[in-house]
Amino acid sequence: MLFSRLLVSERRGDRHFNASGNTRNFDIEIVADKVSDTTYRYSIIIDNPKIQNDEINIYLFFRGETSMPKPISEKKLFLLDMDGTLYLGDDVFDGAVDFIDTISATGRNYIYLTNNSSRAGIDYVTRLRRLGFPCEMENVFTSGMATAMYLNEKFPGATVYPVGTKAFMGELESYGVKLGEDDVKVVCVGFDTELTYEKLDKAVHYIRHGAAFIAANPDWVCPMPAGEVLPDCGSICALLTASTGVKPVFIGKPDRNMVDIISRKTGVPNENICCVGDRLYTDIAVAQNAGAVSVCVLSGESTLEDIENAERKPDYVLQSVADIAKILKEN
Repeated sequence: MLFSRLLVSERRGDRHFNASGNTRNFDIEIVADKVSDTTYRYSIIIDNPKIQNDEINIYLFFRGETSMPKPISEKKLFLLDMDGTLYLGDDVFDGAVDFIDTISATGRNYIYLTNNSSRAGIDYVTRLRRLGFPCEMENVFTSGMATAMYLNEKFPGATVYPVGTKAFMGELESYGVKLGEDDVKVVCVGFDTELTYEKLDKAVHYIRHGAAFIAANPDWVCPMPAGEVLPDCGSICALLTASTGVKPVFIGKPDRNMVDIISRKTGVPNENICCVGDRLYTDIAVAQNAGAVSVCVLSGESTLEDIENAERKPDYVLQSVADIAKILKEN
């Protein structure tokens, strides 16, 4: 838990109640406003000279009377979605860079974990640095990388027909995946912002003639500034499924594979990992599938209504990653 002790001191009808508690470092006051029958918004007011009058809103979606969120502050490794979590387009969210700096300054580690397979890992290093984020190649893991590893494991030496960007194809080839159009055994789909009808036509042909159907990520859309979206890999795959009757095997989030690979590489157990993102069906689901802590931020795709109506709830819901930084600084 965020708190070492939590005491409910007063209940005021159905609308809200006050609570107080403390941690090792500071006193807190909590005001919980009822959002719905199953949802409370907790305004946590921190009494500490370093952050006087500061406030963090944490939304908790209770599954039962005794259900409590798992602790964020004890986690050693943070797996971070990017689009909709740290930025939208070229617009960096307030406090996002400070959040990354706080992870490092408090002795924790981070990896940018993305389902966006339209870019290669090195492209993300360049992009993140340009946006002001600290980043080395070891800090990036994409669904394209995970897909290449899967292809090498399950289809060693097989010819793969890619439906993806030049960067996606380069990522696959950098892992030794054989790409081509002769004797195709696998059709592999990514988030293809360079999509053509010719690619779709060939993919349908190969799948209908027995090629395996593999996809990097199930995302329906990629969020863009001003509330706009782009059709993502999941939408492309839906078209191919409608044309072939075959459903793909998705490799990226929410499959736990990406978290398991990182756990093996870093030596950090899944239970000591915290996944942060804005999408319930990928960012949050991968944490739940892998046994990690999940934090959903409201800066991207998901809304409180989406979360309330979802069958599986995140451990924490915060307005933005800036609120996570506040928690880490005091623990």
